[in-house]
Amino acid sequence: MYGLGIFLIELCLGQTIAELREPQDEVQGGILPFLTEYQTALRVIDLVEDQAGLRYGTAVRRCVRCDFDERVYDLDSIGFCKAVYQGVVALLEEDVRQLDGGSGQQHGGQYVCF
Repeated sequence: MYGLGIFLIELCLGQTIAELREPQDEVQGGILPFLTEYQTALRVIDLVEDQAGLRYGTAVRRCVRCDFDERVYDLDSIGFCKAVYQGVVALLEEDVRQLDGGSGQQHGGQYVCF
């Protein structure tokens, strides 16, 4: 989920997470690159929300923080998959519908744009 959040940040802002890094993001002199990347992601989430909207920003935040309010965080868990769908996929689908002007149609659980 974290990787999806990073991808959504990069897609929105048009830069890699490394390009978005600032000195204040660096954790322990750069010896913990994952934590530095995480700090960068947390810092730019508000910017993502400002540029892409509340739903997109919320989806990114949930992915980066893996915040789905589930006991089991495993893609084999039906509850976790439902939480991811409702907390990320459904939000992004709603953004697509809004951008599409509502001309898309729902077919068998999948959104199709025309």
